[in-house]
Amino acid sequence: MRALPVTPALPPVTPALPPPGPAPSQAGRIATGAGHACFVVPPGVIGCVGAGLNGELGTGTIGYSVSPTPVSGISTATAVAAGEHHTCALLSGGTVSCWGNGGSGQLGNGGFASSLTPTPVIGV
Repeated sequence: MRALPVTPALPPVTPALPPPGPAPSQAGRIATGAGHACFVVPPGVIGCVGAGLNGELGTGTIGYSVSPTPVSGISTATAVAAGEHHTCALLSGGTVSCWGNGGSGQLGNGGFASSLTPTPVIGV
């Protein structure tokens, strides 16, 4: 049998990112769904990218967006949350609006219809 040559050890890899620090103060201001992502941009506008085939981008249309697109009528958002095909925003006055697929009542608007633009959640 022939002996295999010994490979020299590789030098340690220097991490490209700094070590983790404290949690960012803007936590909860970015949300992802099945194929879309939304984020709050100061002073309270929400931008979304990705697949909006159920209205989850909140632009009033169905389609895709590869660049951030503002959600219609939202200017006082403090947080954003996303489900598989819907998105919700907490607004500065304490109200909540949701948009996208509402087939299971997840938009909180009292029905099962989807919405291409933000609709207020009833009772919040």
